[in-house]
Formats: sequence, structure tokens, C-alpha cells
Amino acid sequence: MQNELFEEDKNLDELLSKAEDIELGTTAWPQTLAELVSIFKDEMMSGAVALDEDKALSLAKRLVARQAHHMGGRQFYLPRDERLRKAIRDVEIWQRYNGRNVAELQREFDLTAQQVYAILREQRQLERDRRQAKLFG
Repeated sequence: MQNELFEEDKNLDELLSKAEDIELGTTAWPQTLAELVSIFKDEMMSGAVALDEDKALSLAKRLVARQAHHMGGRQFYLPRDERLRKAIRDVEIWQRYNGRNVAELQREFDLTAQQVYAILREQRQLERDRRQAKLFG
């Protein structure tokens, strides 16, 4: 789904390849972008991906450049702590929902049926909004 955001942008590949060549210690990378590169690199080296440092750094720069290309110039909110956990939980419930497993989801996530249905309603609306944006964007 994310690839569709960039299909029409012919300059993105050039931007991404140039991003790999920028040294982090220079002023070419604003502090916030450099911090994001560092966070992504560290995760790719220690997480499930476990890349070597050079590959992790290269990929981290590309990911940050892609994110900046898509989200740059906008103010947006990134949840943290409990709100982040709740957002991840809600997406997981949406992905695992099969139309017949509300009781199972209730038990697993320690929620009431009403809470599960409210999460499903919210996630369904978010999915609908994402899809409809493509129709008119």
C-alpha cells in the first residue's frame, strides 16, 4: 500500500540514492532527521532484521528520506507509551479479526465485546479513509 504513495514520483529514487551518500555529521542532515536515522539504524542492527552496521545505516537513511519526502512540511503526532501500545493493539485486533472471533479477541486482549466492536469500527473507518483518499488524490 505504501508503494502506491510514491508510484508517480520519479525523483524519489534519485533522492533516496543521494540520501545514502550524506554524512550524518554534516549540516546537510537536520538534527531530527539524524536522530531518526540513528534510531532506525540501531533497531535494524539489534532487532529481528539484524543487519550489519553499513547496511543498517544505508537503509536507515533511505527510510528517513522516504518518510521526510512523504511527511515533510507537515505537523503530525506520533503517539508514545500507553497511546502507542493501544494503537498497536488496535491494529493487531483489526488484522486478526475474521468476522467470527470477537470472543477470542476479548479474552486475549482482556476487553469487553463492546470495546472490541468499537476498535473494529474505528479501524474500519481508518481503512475506509485510507482507501477513499486514493480515489480522489
